[in-house]
Amino acid sequence: MKSGEGTPAILIEHCFIQGNDYKYVSNDSKIKQLAEADGKAIVEHYGLNIKDGQQEENSDIKIDDSKKHIIVSPTQNKENIEEYFKKDTITILDSNDKQTETIATGGKIKTKDKTYEIIKLGDVNGDGKVKANDALATLKHSMGTEMLTGVYLEAAKVTSSESIKATNALQILKYSMGLVQIQL
Repeated sequence: MKSGEGTPAILIEHCFIQGNDYKYVSNDSKIKQLAEADGKAIVEHYGLNIKDGQQEENSDIKIDDSKKHIIVSPTQNKENIEEYFKKDTITILDSNDKQTETIATGGKIKTKDKTYEIIKLGDVNGDGKVKANDALATLKHSMGTEMLTGVYLEAAKVTSSESIKATNALQILKYSMGLVQIQL
């Protein structure tokens, strides 16, 4: 393999150097404007945050555009979500579509042009908190006695396993006791 092969890259072409297009790249200031616009588009597309001049992916919030979900760690609150969507005004709705300030599984985040259903990891009952009753509901699901569905099932996926097992319930219980962290 040659050096550089297999390295992810983005190729952006703005114009031809000849003809009328040259005016878009005729000086450093214009090239900088194009570069900033490219960077802004990449940051927005991949859900990155800019801090101290460097790109940093938010590891506590993830957008799944294909399913229209916003997946958050249990520590996320209204202020964190507003910071994530800093350019958009957001509205937080509960599972009954009533405005709230609580980030809870089954609720929604509405921006000016999109609506996302919330999955708060560990919050399998949708009250916005991760407590022992969430661990119990997860354990019952793993035993097949009471099944979780939809976003509530997704909220129980707090381990690397795609299936819900007793270890998921244990992780949620440990989090509720302050013994471990739950991260995306």
